[in-house]
Amino acid sequence: MEGCNLSSTNIKCIICGNIKQGSDEHVIPKSLGNEVLRINNVCKNCNDGLGKYVDEHLVNNFLSQLIRLTLNLRGQSKKVPNPFAKGKDSQGRQIHVSDEFKPSLPLRLEQDGNIIRTVGGTQEQSIKALESKLKRMGKTESEIQEIISSAIIKIDNYQPELHYNCEFDINKLSLGILKIAYEYMYLTFGEQFYEDETAQKIRKVLYQATLGDFSEIYETQQYIPQSIKDIYLKYAYKYKNAHILYLIKDTANQLVLNISLFKNDALTFAILVSKDASKYNLEPSKKNVLTIIDIDTQQKINL
Repeated sequence: MEGCNLSSTNIKCIICGNIKQGSDEHVIPKSLGNEVLRINNVCKNCNDGLGKYVDEHLVNNFLSQLIRLTLNLRGQSKKVPNPFAKGKDSQGRQIHVSDEFKPSLPLRLEQDGNIIRTVGGTQEQSIKALESKLKRMGKTESEIQEIISSAIIKIDNYQPELHYNCEFDINKLSLGILKIAYEYMYLTFGEQFYEDETAQKIRKVLYQATLGDFSEIYETQQYIPQSIKDIYLKYAYKYKNAHILYLIKDTANQLVLNISLFKNDALTFAILVSKDASKYNLEPSKKNVLTIIDIDTQQKINL
């Protein structure tokens, strides 16, 4: 059963549960390189909330931005992210790094007699900054011009050692993975999954998150064991850049969805999506249990 319908008709939103007009929702965020795995069963309000409070932490953490930069994956702003935009130098000063990877420091003036030393600006910027400073000191226009004409302006060649904070909130990042799991399961099983007790628990967590409320936590998710990784990686080895969704039934008759974004260990999780796998027909001939999204070609491969 496919849950995907990209028309603009009214639907039951699988996040808030209300009957509203559907919107185009990317199961894996579009800015992570997914155009093909999409549903229309999320209303616009919930879609906006997911983007602001859920996808944001998955898409714009330092690691994801670094991968997106490498793969030239654009976001909602139509720009490739710059994870190095804001760093700090060895003295703890905020440094801005342009999209061309040129560091700059907020302009600072240091005066020693008639020598003006500047850090973080050009000659023109230095003169303007000096003019502004002298005006604040109450100098007249003629006094300002006299000081500037007699000053020796030296511009330091600023080449800082940059430091970055690569920490991220694992709980909020996990919410983005949880959303992918929930929407993928609905895309695959439709109402059968929506009515599952576990699905409803996940729905409530995601709905609260769309309102900016992170008090609800879904704890049954973890990193994927290496033995499981070995199984799905043997199918995906030929795809250089790919997302993998691998649904399995565990020894306790539960359904677990393994999600690996970019085949990167730090973005790889196992999500419990149902406590009763017997409700679902998992015969390979009838249900796809492994989905690979080839980022480079935008192909969806079902195995």
